[in-house]
Amino acid sequence: MKYLLCLTILLLLPPALLTRQTIVIDSESTAATDWPVATPESQGIDSDIIASAIETLHQRQAPIHSLLIVRNGKLAVEAYFHPYDGKTPHDIASVTKPITTTLIGLALQEGRFTSVSEPMLSIFGNRAIANADARKQAITLEHLLTMSSGLGISTRGGEPTLWEMLASPDNVGFMLNLPMSDEPGAKYAYNSGGMHLLSGAISARTGRSAESFAQSRLFQPLGITRWNWPRDPQGVSHGFGNLHLLPRDMARLGWMFLDGGRWR
Repeated sequence: MKYLLCLTILLLLPPALLTRQTIVIDSESTAATDWPVATPESQGIDSDIIASAIETLHQRQAPIHSLLIVRNGKLAVEAYFHPYDGKTPHDIASVTKPITTTLIGLALQEGRFTSVSEPMLSIFGNRAIANADARKQAITLEHLLTMSSGLGISTRGGEPTLWEMLASPDNVGFMLNLPMSDEPGAKYAYNSGGMHLLSGAISARTGRSAESFAQSRLFQPLGITRWNWPRDPQGVSHGFGNLHLLPRDMARLGWMFLDGGRWR
């Protein structure tokens, strides 16, 4: 039986994996319907174990704000922890990244990109780009998706390059102009700025922000109506983080991923 522990399954999904699934959503049959609710026992879940787990979280003062369990397509457990009450969209931090890569997959289905092998520089061809050596010219969408672009970022002490990007007047331009440190595809390096380039790529090819594209192609068909997604000074949605969603809506996305990209 399909089983989803919400807020965990999304964190376990590699960002690039999501673009390899086909997203199939029937918007006519799923418009704005909420989760059917069931008791834990009716779905084969021992409520005593769940109660014990929640009590343990309280005792340990674990920094968790919500816990949802969906089984067989039904919401069987829903718990919120002070001060969060589940009524306002919550910062999902780097879980934003698989949302961004899912949008790349949807844009690929629409023919906005030729393939994941399309060169990054061709997508941003209207820009004058610094340090455009042969290695940078070889960066593809796939390299950005797999965090193996070879861009010269720093990963010491967190992500200093990300904060430098956010402090610049042009976030996308900052990332595009970085010098190279490695051959594309040769080395993995956690790169939030590269995820922002993917959001910029969506804007460049669709003429819309990732948020606007998500609203029509992902959120609305899933019945997601409340969110907050900050943008950079040029209006590019933060592709790396800061998207806010309701926990129940995170469960929608998790269940869709778990079902191979289909929703009901």
